[in-house]
Amino acid sequence: MTEQTDTINDLALSRISQSVEGLNRTSQELFMVMDEQIQAIVSADAERVEKLSEEHSILHGRFKEHEREFVKELEKSLDKIMDDKRKIRLAALKEIYPESATKIEQWKMVLSENTRRLQKKHNQVVDLLEFALARNAKLMHSIYSLGDSKNTHYSPTGGKSEVASGVAVNHQV
Repeated sequence: MTEQTDTINDLALSRISQSVEGLNRTSQELFMVMDEQIQAIVSADAERVEKLSEEHSILHGRFKEHEREFVKELEKSLDKIMDDKRKIRLAALKEIYPESATKIEQWKMVLSENTRRLQKKHNQVVDLLEFALARNAKLMHSIYSLGDSKNTHYSPTGGKSEVASGVAVNHQV
């Protein structure tokens, strides 16, 4: 009976371990893509930003799938001791698998660090995009203001005269 329980416990921990590894691997890929996004934004390479955004979306979807698998496996394992599904915590696994407490703590540290780094990178990308957007808006405003000042027309009396765009000037009717 004990051997069968150990096998079930090993299988459950193995599935959780695979989910954690999937989350970690996908997080590392997301870090690389986000670093490339930052470089593309700084170099104002719109085509590359778009390509990397698509890649980021795919990786984000994969990350969410690994996250769902992880939560599902965690719920299965904690189902034995948890009455309230809302309080599912990785650290609670230590009660069920005390012999694997070190491994569980490592998983917790890896997942926490990856989450912190992903949030930081995400905020960095968003801040850069907002800065680029604001700078682009100012540049477009400057270009159009300069264009408007070059297109100023004067009346016969020497004062500025507003001419609506698309209206022919000095054209005989």
